[in-house]
Amino acid sequence: MHRAVCRIHRRRRRGRENELRATPVDTSEVPKNSKGGVLVTDEELRAVFEFFDVDGRGVITSTCIRKRMGAFYKNMNPREYKFLMNNKSEMTLNDLRELLVDNEVTDFDPVAEAFKAYDPDGTGYVDVEVLRTIFSNLGFGDINNDDLAILVEAADVDGDGQISLNDFRRMTDFNKDYGKPHALPVAVVGEEPQTSS
Repeated sequence: MHRAVCRIHRRRRRGRENELRATPVDTSEVPKNSKGGVLVTDEELRAVFEFFDVDGRGVITSTCIRKRMGAFYKNMNPREYKFLMNNKSEMTLNDLRELLVDNEVTDFDPVAEAFKAYDPDGTGYVDVEVLRTIFSNLGFGDINNDDLAILVEAADVDGDGQISLNDFRRMTDFNKDYGKPHALPVAVVGEEPQTSS
């Protein structure tokens, strides 16, 4: 799925006119698997699977992918969803594991790719209106300005009042290391914030 999302991003970037040039991301710190691809842990696989298994049936379908990815990417076409599903109608956790664990995806930073969903204009910072829209699209309801300020404050690791890629990376690393709930849902990486229900 990492490779598929990367290809989709590349296609979209090539197709956009007047897109800001982003600084290349250093992938030397991205953990690698035994084949030199992006390391995907069992914990990450379970989080991705649970995020996309919106019906809790133990399988992911293109409808599930569409529901979740649609919160981040409004213009994905059916072919892109089929590609993400590896041309299958359903995927189990084991199918996802087989697809991702031994990947050979290099020169790819999943956190930087996830960040792009929140920074579509390439400014280097999360667009708070995009953040508000994504939370609403994921079913968290309307996010008022006070709630938005709290989200930004929680994710703003360096305290400059904005969420940069480095803040986003440190926030996701912190959450991974310590099992804390995410302040932001992580697109593509696929981890969802913990909510009290």
